[in-house]
Amino acid sequence: SISIDVQKQIAEALTKEYPDAGFAVSRSNSVDPTMGQSFFAKCLVAIAITFVLLIIYVGFRFRKIGGTSAAIVALLHDVSIVYFVFVIFQIPINDSFIAVVLTILGYSLNNTIIIYDRVRENRRLLGPKASYSELVNTSINQTLTRSIYTTLCTFVAITSVFIVGMIFNISSVMTFALPMMVGVVAGCYSSVCLAGPLYVMWQNHKQKKRLEAGAKA
Repeated sequence: SISIDVQKQIAEALTKEYPDAGFAVSRSNSVDPTMGQSFFAKCLVAIAITFVLLIIYVGFRFRKIGGTSAAIVALLHDVSIVYFVFVIFQIPINDSFIAVVLTILGYSLNNTIIIYDRVRENRRLLGPKASYSELVNTSINQTLTRSIYTTLCTFVAITSVFIVGMIFNISSVMTFALPMMVGVVAGCYSSVCLAGPLYVMWQNHKQKKRLEAGAKA
């Protein structure tokens, strides 16, 4: 990499030596550590605000059945997966990172809400005698096909975008589509395989605490 001043000197030297060639700087980026740190801080703020709003929504909508803690863990899992995709493939953390993370958060939460909606309905149908494991297992089985088909369709669409980016060598498209492909799969996985079991573990833990408190009383 070279500094902006050196770039200008090179451009001026080429223009002076070859005035009819029409040399021009088509694109130039320079990001110093301070700008990078500021941008990363803004990324964290944007993601934090999104997290808070999503958790408030989940907590309010499913306040009768709980599950907010499991949803938080699932969302943190998705953000971590997306971040490591950027690190592993050495993709610059720029505005594409924010777009991918916020999109995956919404996508993953949508899958989780579908399962929680079914849990809430099955709680009324199966009654309080049904265990949490039976309740969540039934709910996941009822929504599994839908989750897989939705994820598959989304994955195919994003893969097509990635292929088009590769064919025409559009780096901005590829750096967005590749993490999205992994994030969509991670979002489906976390909703089905993390949010549900964690919800059961947390509810069983609270139930055990209540029984122990009742026995002591």
